[in-house]
Amino acid sequence: MEKLKGSECGQQGNGVLSVEDFGMVSVGEDLSVGLSGHGELNVNNGGVVVSTFGHIGHKPGSTGEAMVTGSDSRWINSDFLGVGENGWGSLSIIGGGEVFNTYGYIGFGPDSTGRVWVNGNNSHWNNSQSLYIGGTNTQAGGDGVLTIDDSGLVTVSNTTKLVDIGTINLDGGTLDTGTLDLTEGTFNMTDGYLHVDHVIGDLNNQAGSLAPDNSAGMTTISGDYTQGAAADIDMSSGPNNLDITPFIGLLTAASATAVPEPGSLVCVVLALMMGPRRVARRKST
Repeated sequence: MEKLKGSECGQQGNGVLSVEDFGMVSVGEDLSVGLSGHGELNVNNGGVVVSTFGHIGHKPGSTGEAMVTGSDSRWINSDFLGVGENGWGSLSIIGGGEVFNTYGYIGFGPDSTGRVWVNGNNSHWNNSQSLYIGGTNTQAGGDGVLTIDDSGLVTVSNTTKLVDIGTINLDGGTLDTGTLDLTEGTFNMTDGYLHVDHVIGDLNNQAGSLAPDNSAGMTTISGDYTQGAAADIDMSSGPNNLDITPFIGLLTAASATAVPEPGSLVCVVLALMMGPRRVARRKST
């Protein structure tokens, strides 16, 4: 194992750090991929990188690219990770790679650009606190985009928040978060699974599966819920019938709209109970 006090890939010119074949690099403080110039980080084939803070595209004018590829390949940050912190940064987690951090930021500062792609079975980005896309909890930043597809998984213990022009593309993977704040930004749910306890704002489920609380728990939406013809609510742990009783209380929203899929049986419950409407939909088999 190689130990470094601090590391900058691309401090002024170009820099590349590759950790592979079950090698390990431990950085005691900050790991900057593209500090002022262009930097690349490649972690593959079981390689492991450990750092306190992670920065990709750290300073204005910098560019950084990080790829964590393959089973047992990991980048472990004990604190936050910024992708496109003040420059341009991209993070790809593919083929079973894993990235860990407390807070995650995509497009942190003004004029920054951040891109994160989580793709493939067992590929996982774990945010043990919150994730902010397009800025911070208190102010708008840059252009941040998170794409989750092909069975990729993003977990956020607390809040996932879209800020200003921040974007999430959920297209075949899974987003598992405590709270999803959609007050701003763009949320495209065209495939895959959303596990969420609370949604702030409106949720438009174009063609994905809303799986409240990972099974038959409760999801609360402060705004309106719209469900497309190809979308559904996943009741995988529920009974194998169309009894409406288990659906009552499944999901609450200010209002709800379900678009029936041609040829399918849709069960919609709109129960005004001195408050929000409640809705559920289940495809026939």
